[in-house]
Parts: sequence; structure tokens; C-alpha cells
Amino acid sequence: MSSNDINDKILDNPFTNNLYDTYVVSFKDVDKREGFNINGRNRNILTDSEKYIVDIQKQHSNLISTIEQIYFIKTYLRRFPDKNYLSENGINRLSYIQYHTEVLSHKIHTVLEIMKLMINEVYVLNIPPVDCTWRMIISKLDKKILPLKIIDKYFRTFAKIIELRHINTHRGVYSDKGQDEIESKYGFTVYELHKRLGINTDIEFQRMFPQFMIESKIKELKKSRVDLVTNILGVISELTNEFLFSLNEEFERRMKNAPQQK
Repeated sequence: MSSNDINDKILDNPFTNNLYDTYVVSFKDVDKREGFNINGRNRNILTDSEKYIVDIQKQHSNLISTIEQIYFIKTYLRRFPDKNYLSENGINRLSYIQYHTEVLSHKIHTVLEIMKLMINEVYVLNIPPVDCTWRMIISKLDKKILPLKIIDKYFRTFAKIIELRHINTHRGVYSDKGQDEIESKYGFTVYELHKRLGINTDIEFQRMFPQFMIESKIKELKKSRVDLVTNILGVISELTNEFLFSLNEEFERRMKNAPQQK
């Protein structure tokens, strides 16, 4: 599945279609309005309903972009580019896989946060972005409405990964049994240390920990991470599509009641 396939799957919903159609119609002639500045933000010349559309569109774009970045992680994991350059700068294959696995957990959490920000914009809750927490949202909306039920489902689906993300962010801890096994049980750490120090690894150690076993285990680890991203993308695509679909009723209601531009 390509990034275009994923985007098509996510974008195939009435909310997205309505948002973009409304955006195109609303801003078709905005450059002809008095006070328009080609180098400025021009928010001052927009109506309240147009500001509403712009703010939602911004979060919608951020959401799609973040999911696309998760797809990029899959692409990065499949290759270890410019091996010599990375190795010279202290990046080995395990640290390369670790870095992108950490990024994955952060992007999964970012999708959740953007969903909350979209709720804030679509329902005009007027919560400052920095304070747009689940607790603040359910203090203003019934948590049984469909969009919030989907956000809760998303959180529960990825709760363990999100918790690992929090631990990694706030404590600098990264736990990966597959990586730990390669580093300790298969001698990877010793080989890497010898390489950095310019020490020749003795033949007895190489017999005990043959490098072909390390190569095999790294390939297994890489494949498992690629498969993980593939599975996560499938789930995120489904939940995001459900979430966007659920916003359409409120968006249509507000646009129907918005004052018409003369």
C-alpha cells in the first residue's frame, strides 16, 4: 500500500469532501477583496465562517500529513542508506531502527492530539491549543457523541504504544526485547565496541557469536518493524476515516447556520 493509497482511503469521506469544496468556493475570489495582502495572512478580511473553515482545514491538513509521515517511517526502515556515512557518525543498524521506532510512537500520539484539536475547531470549543486535553474537551461535550467515542477507541487501541512514548519522552527509556537480544545474546555490542576502538575481535569470540547470526537477527527485527508499521497504518487509516466521517454532521450544521457572504 502506497502513501497515495492510504491518503485516498482516509480522504474518502463526506466531511473531507465538504470541507474542501467549501474551502474552494469560499476563497475563490479572496484576492480581490479590499485589504488583501499577497504577503500576509489576511485573516482580518475573512468572515467568521471563513475563519472557521480555515482553522479546520489547517488541522485536517496536519492530520493527513502526520499519517503520511508514518508511512515514510516504513520506507526508512526498509533501507539503511549510506551505511558508511551513518557508521562514521555513530549510527549503526540497531540505533537506526530504534530511532524510527521511537518516531513511530510519537507520530501515533500526534495523531491523537490533532484529533482533539479538530474537535476543538469543529465544535468551536475555544480551548487554547496548549490546554486542549481530553479532560477539557469532555467538560464541554458529552463523551458519548460519536467523534469522542472514536477518539477514545483510538487511544485504547494504541494505549501501550502511547505509554511507551511518554516513558521515552520524559525518562529517556527505550525498551525493545528484540534489540536487547541482538546486543547482548549475539555479541553485537562487543563487535560495535571493537570497531569503534579499532580492536580486532579474536577468533574465539567470532566462533561463539558468528556475525551471520547477527545479520539474520537484524533482518528479522527490521521485517518485524516494517510489518508493525504496515499494521498500524491500516488501523489508523480506518479510525481516521471513521473520525472524519463523524465530524460531518456538526460541520454541515454550522455551515448551514452561518451568515452568507454578500
